Parts: sequence; structure tokens; C-alpha cells
Amino acid sequence: MCICDIVKVYDNVKGVSTNLFFISHVCEEHRDEELKSMSNEHEATYLVALCNYLVLQGYAPSQITILTPYTGQVIYTVTHKINQSFICSEITVAVADSVLEPVSRLLTSNT
Repeated sequence: MCICDIVKVYDNVKGVSTNLFFISHVCEEHRDEELKSMSNEHEATYLVALCNYLVLQGYAPSQITILTPYTGQVIYTVTHKINQSFICSEITVAVADSVLEPVSRLLTSNT
């Protein structure tokens, strides 16, 4: 069975026009020399706002995961955005490579 067939068993995501979309922006990433990693404030702000919106559509925070390729983005998103948002306080934020199994129903990602 193809992975594309597996995801077809899920309902469409509530409140959005498609189940997959891409956002383009020109906001530069910040390189953290201490962590040797990257972060992007614009992406973190956008994704937390999207997560807030999805929770308002009826999803539980435990059903949402933010995946990112950078440890620095995980740290920035949690400390500067998730912790400031009561509604998103239980959303998982993880580095994409560290996820070995499906962790939730809705995934948001930034790259």
C-alpha cells in the first residue's frame, strides 16, 4: 500500500481549502551560532497562528504537531510562541528527523 493511500482514510482538514499547501515568504532565517542552528520568527508566528486556528476549528492540541528541520526553530517556536499561546500550549514541536512514528493527526511544517 502506498503512503498516499494511507492518508486518504483521514477526513479533510477542517477550516482550510486543501489538505496540503505551501506558504512562500521572504523573511530571512536567523543563525544561532551557539546552537549551530537556524530559526525564523515569521515562520514560528505563522505556524502558531495556524495552530490556534486549527484548535478553534475543533482539533485538540494533542492532534497537532509542528515539524521543523532545525533544533533552533523548535526552541524558538516553543519559548517565544507556544509558551505565549494558552490555546497552543500542548502542541508538540519536533525536529522532523527525530519523529520515528506518526505523532498526531495534523502536521504543520516549516523549512
